[in-house]
Amino acid sequence: MAIIVNESFGSRSCSIPANGRVEATRKFMVYDDAGTDLLASVALADPNVPKYNDVHPEFDDSRVRSFSVSSVSDTESAKEITVKYQQTAPAIGGGSYTAASTSSKSQFIDIWRINPENPGGINYPKRSDIGGTKVDTGGEPVSYAVYQQSLTLRSPYNNPPDFTVINSMLNRRNRGTWNGWPQGMVLYLGAEASVTSGNYWTVSHRFLADGFYHLRQVANKNQAQIVRTTETTDDDANKETQAEIVYWIQPFSDTGNFDLLGINPGGPLVSPIGFNYA
Repeated sequence: MAIIVNESFGSRSCSIPANGRVEATRKFMVYDDAGTDLLASVALADPNVPKYNDVHPEFDDSRVRSFSVSSVSDTESAKEITVKYQQTAPAIGGGSYTAASTSSKSQFIDIWRINPENPGGINYPKRSDIGGTKVDTGGEPVSYAVYQQSLTLRSPYNNPPDFTVINSMLNRRNRGTWNGWPQGMVLYLGAEASVTSGNYWTVSHRFLADGFYHLRQVANKNQAQIVRTTETTDDDANKETQAEIVYWIQPFSDTGNFDLLGINPGGPLVSPIGFNYA
């Protein structure tokens, strides 16, 4: 009795998934030339079958990581062994994203004025009435659709992400032009990280661009927290009141250098639109 091991012709395959590590597969036909039943453990133990941590014949930085065994043609005398390899050298990534997703939408916000004046600074807008055309009724705002676009960048790393840096960037807007968006238009929302048995980390960074640079209108209120209003018509029969003073407010006044996050978008992913409030 002798065990015969042959690598199946054309069975080699290779892929590079989002984590950047080469994954390769080889298949072997193993059988007993006497036609007797062949145990999977005996087939795997044959010296001509690759062993755990053996190097791939074509990718010298990829090693055996798993096996699967199945019977061939409903007989126990032959087995097909699938050997899977994975790259053990540093994964691609960490300097540029390997996957990206983006979506745009209309976000409805409260406004009291249309065609308002320039805020005089998108980080710390001037504390004065924004002017423009009044559209509220009795101090109650109307809904207005503002452009927003979300972006998620994903990349693999060999080490855990530095959440000290990530947390320092939370709720900050881009300090300079970034990924095709103007200064101050993009808000950093944070990151999600996971690690697999391959000991590499996948980190997803989330961003949000806003057509108003995240500025919002706020009406002045009295001590009772009621919007201060003023009459806007001289018609005694149809008196109308509207908000007297409306300010620009920037809830995310801090900015940050997104390059410190360690990702390089590699050029604009979008053609952003918005209003030049800078």
